[in-house]
Amino acid sequence: MEEAPILVERHAGYRVITLNRPQRLNAFTEAMHLVLRRAIAEAEEGVNGFRVEASLVELSERLRPGMKGVGKTTIEQRLLINIWTHRLVHWLRITLWKWLS
Repeated sequence: MEEAPILVERHAGYRVITLNRPQRLNAFTEAMHLVLRRAIAEAEEGVNGFRVEASLVELSERLRPGMKGVGKTTIEQRLLINIWTHRLVHWLRITLWKWLS
């Protein structure tokens, strides 16, 4: 049986989230995105924060040990009908474009 692509360890006040696909260099998939999104979205004691650590394949002059930064996430507001039908609309546009070309 294959191991989970993302491991989530719950601790008091924080979680450790580990990408677990070393054979694929932790290449990110849609399934991993869903698990990660759920793990990050869970607030504990009214706080929703996280820390990211990574092992780099290549070194860069711009990255140094101990660097800190801020990550921001924006979420747009869309009508549910747009969310439910956007793939169909995209497919129709591409199909019509191919047909009319």
